[in-house]
Amino acid sequence: MPKPTSASHQLDLKRYELRRADGVILKLERQPMELLIFLSERRGELVAREDIAARLWPDGVFIDTERGINNAVRKIRIALQDSPEEPTQLQTVVGKGYRFIGHLEVLGGADSAPPRVIPAVLDPARVSRSRAQWLGPRALISTGIALAILIIAAGLAVWRSRASASRSAIRSLAVLPLENLSGDATQDYFADGVTDELTTELAQVPALRVISRTSAMQYRARRKSTPEIGAELHVDALVEGSVVRSGDHVRITAQLIAARDDGHLWARTFEGSLKDLVALQDDVAREITEQIRLHLPPREERQRAEARPPKPEAHDLYMHGIALRDNNDEISLQKSIDWFRRSLQKDPDYAPAHAGLAVAYTFQSFLGVLPAQETFPKAEEEARKAVVLDPSLGKAHDALAWVAYVYKWDWPLAEKELMRALELNANDVDAHHYYSHYLFTMGRRAEALAEGETAAGLDPLSQIQRNHLLWQYVEAREYDRAIEIGKKMLEAGLTDPSQYALISDAYAGKGQFEQSIALLQKAISRSPTRTELQAALANSYARMGKPDEARKVLRRLEKLPPSQFVSPIGIAVVYCDLGDSGRALESLAKAIDEHDAGVSDLPSLPALDPLRGDPRFQHLLRRIGLPSRD
Repeated sequence: MPKPTSASHQLDLKRYELRRADGVILKLERQPMELLIFLSERRGELVAREDIAARLWPDGVFIDTERGINNAVRKIRIALQDSPEEPTQLQTVVGKGYRFIGHLEVLGGADSAPPRVIPAVLDPARVSRSRAQWLGPRALISTGIALAILIIAAGLAVWRSRASASRSAIRSLAVLPLENLSGDATQDYFADGVTDELTTELAQVPALRVISRTSAMQYRARRKSTPEIGAELHVDALVEGSVVRSGDHVRITAQLIAARDDGHLWARTFEGSLKDLVALQDDVAREITEQIRLHLPPREERQRAEARPPKPEAHDLYMHGIALRDNNDEISLQKSIDWFRRSLQKDPDYAPAHAGLAVAYTFQSFLGVLPAQETFPKAEEEARKAVVLDPSLGKAHDALAWVAYVYKWDWPLAEKELMRALELNANDVDAHHYYSHYLFTMGRRAEALAEGETAAGLDPLSQIQRNHLLWQYVEAREYDRAIEIGKKMLEAGLTDPSQYALISDAYAGKGQFEQSIALLQKAISRSPTRTELQAALANSYARMGKPDEARKVLRRLEKLPPSQFVSPIGIAVVYCDLGDSGRALESLAKAIDEHDAGVSDLPSLPALDPLRGDPRFQHLLRRIGLPSRD
């Protein structure tokens, strides 16, 4: 029979020592030593983490066994000079446990049997044909063993080939909400923050389509299978995992799963201190992209992850803000602003917090919470600070573009910033969304619709993107398509009263005013203080041929105190449909004077079609830097 492979290390049980073959004693603490002895006793077998915990802490007094096992394994690997990526000594079976596969000579002491050598577990791919040709009475048995090993090897080769093919076919993925395993529900925001930042990192790969966090978060309490989620999001793979935060220590576990068949392609655990969190997230993203044969772009501009890591306190407060900002309601938005401000109090030079604040200010205007004159100057100030601190922050460029488009009417700057944002991150949903608006204003309708569809594809479950998709087809006068989208929204159940107004516009465009008014009345009953809903109702009455009803609503709006914001464009639209072009144009001029957030849409709003031939309307377009248009 062939001789066993010579051992590279000696484990002396009597002396409780680990030595190299040349006699050098290697320092190993009690728990790593006990684990090495345990694994060597069960050489070649899979040893479950539960069994390891029972062996190392039989009284169960150690609380964080996961961390203890990981530390023990790490120290064994250091002592044996073993690599977790390409192990020759200790093999990790993700989610299960460990298997000892190395060369180790175990010495049991003077009174024991002769030293025994634990050989490396056979690699089936390296089995020699000569093993099947041994002579003697065991030939048939040996041949059968060799054939079995060859069959296993062939099976492994097929599996590896399929896994490789699965990886190479991955061109889209979603990062599902990472599970908070800290046992403290108040730490959910932290897991959500890591999910958001990992999504952002992966989204920077130009060849990879990455679903937005907003849609992925819908699967927090997942009750659907991986193939079902993959089909709903139209992705090839899913990233899932967990986050544990204990004091200033963080552990991130991530795995890559093929969406079609729930096949596990890769998994790994990353550990470090809280101050290294950004670098840990970068490592996770980089390993995932390497697994699917793609690569993250160079990060020579990224200062925050390399030259200046964020202060842990500032980063933590920032993650609170991110968790709330995209909830799309006034209260959550104000809370997110408060968190971003607190983050900047801890670290005034933390660029992501400046960018987060800038985006939140623009959202306030988008929701009609505050007038543009109050929110956009602040948004611009914060976005410019962010860009100075870190020019590669896509969200800062998003905010600058939106300020340039909505508030300053600086069309070249808006396009420049949007192009920069998309250059940094081709999966930037907000950039695609904003670019759609810009293209409508420029009269490039087909391109605008394509950008809107791209945004919706990247964030298919987002309320904001569904709203925008419907809005853009109303803008394009494609009312049948808009109603089709609206019906699906109604079936899914509406959560935002503004959605009723959007669907109402689609029905009004088709002349189906009864449906339009019924939707608006329902919206107003749910949110009676939303002035844009009142203006939309007046508009529908005017288009329906009920001017008295329309004027009644108008008078109510015009009597509201100055503290309650009413968009002049909403008023202009009503006067336009009442045939009072003079007052409509006066309201539009007021909207321009106040830099109303809807001014940028003047060239494309269907409700203003009756005014387009009026020289006074053409003059208004020139005031905002746009050429006259028929």
